[in-house]
Amino acid sequence: MTLRDTAPTSRAMVVAVMVSMVAFLDSTVINLALPATEHDLGGGLALQQWIIDGYLLAMAAAILPGGSISDLFGRVPVMRFGLLAFGAGSVLAAASTSPAMLITARIIQGVGAAFLVPG
Repeated sequence: MTLRDTAPTSRAMVVAVMVSMVAFLDSTVINLALPATEHDLGGGLALQQWIIDGYLLAMAAAILPGGSISDLFGRVPVMRFGLLAFGAGSVLAAASTSPAMLITARIIQGVGAAFLVPG
């Protein structure tokens, strides 16, 4: 095996690790934005809990089906779908004007993250 044979595998591994890192990093980084979110949208402690838990519950619920779907359709298409869903959820979260919209966006992000991890 030459260096040329291992380069595509190494790149794929780096991409897979970075994509998975984004999915798990988003579940912790949101804690920094909670005070500003409460100031902008109100809602108090219940809203803050749902912002975090909506993401984690959606990710936990979709991670096993995401693995099965990636077995059926292939890792790359499922990872692309996960990136698209995660990105759409991020845009919706950034543009949210109500607590319900923000929680929905976080749930979409969680589903997208679940499809990133098995990929």
